[in-house]
Parts: sequence; C-alpha cells; structure tokens
Amino acid sequence: MGTALITGASSGIGEAFARRLASLGLDVVLVARRKERLDVIAEDLTKKHAVNVDVMPADLAKDEGISRIEQRIAELESLVMLINVASTSAFIPLNGNAIYSATKSYLIAFSECLHLEVRGAGIKVQALCPGFTRSGFHDTDEYSDMDRSAIPNWLWMSAEETVERSLDALDDGKVVSTA
Repeated sequence: MGTALITGASSGIGEAFARRLASLGLDVVLVARRKERLDVIAEDLTKKHAVNVDVMPADLAKDEGISRIEQRIAELESLVMLINVASTSAFIPLNGNAIYSATKSYLIAFSECLHLEVRGAGIKVQALCPGFTRSGFHDTDEYSDMDRSAIPNWLWMSAEETVERSLDALDDGKVVSTA
C-alpha cells in the first residue's frame, strides 16, 4: 500500500495519524523525541495491524534530527503522503501570536507548493489546520494560563476526529483542510 512518515508520532494528532494509517494497512515511520513512547506505539501497531513500523527518534528542532529524517525520506520507495499540521491560527492573526501564526501560514504555502511539485509522483500533500483539539498540545506550561472553559465544548475535537476529517479531505483532493 505504501508508507507514511509521521512526525510528532508519540502523542496527540501525530499518534492518532499513526494509529489510523496503520489500521488502513500503511507501513509507518514514527518520528518524535521520545523513543520509549515510540517503541510502545510501534509494538502495538505491529501486533494489531501487521504493518512495518520504523521508529526514528529525532528532535526536529536540531539540524541533526532534520538531516536524519531527510535521509530516511530519500530512502523510502513508497512514500504516499506528507500531511503538515498547521493551524487555524494561520488565518487569524492574534496579538502575541505573531511567530506561531506566521509559521503556520508558511506551512500552508509550503504544502501547496509541495503538492504542485509532487503531484505526478503519487504523493498526497496536505496542510491540516485543526482548530481546538484535545491532544495534549494545550497541556504544556505555555498554555497553563489558558481558560479552556471559555471555549465552548462544541468547538473541541478529539485527535481522532481531527485525523478522520483530514483524511476525508485528503481523499477529496483538498490540499488545505480546516478539520
């Protein structure tokens, strides 16, 4: 069927992608900093879905981590998708959020250009722009002051719901998905 390389695969949306894509029969390359967590997920996916799982611990904030993943991508013969997780923040500039919003806007433009460059190679590309997702993202110190009760419950999705919406949009040929 092919292979999907998933960054941030040790939790949240990345883990949900890994589990869903493996359930569809895709081999997966799991990338994240926490090797122990990746090993647990890999073992579970191999047992449940009989797919090939490659664990690649890497810190993508460092050149060495990026180089290792870049090399691994070049070695893959059957890479079928690169979904980049952006954010709805790319569309809504907020005070105090300049770097985050700009980075996510860049990721959308990058994904759209990458889609054009690889469209003849059978590789699907998407910029996923999730809204409020229960994924552990908001459990960090950076968001300790965030009052989640101020956001209506109906606006929140699970990581699994976000992944399903993304994959449905990908099947429909959408390069940008606001899941």
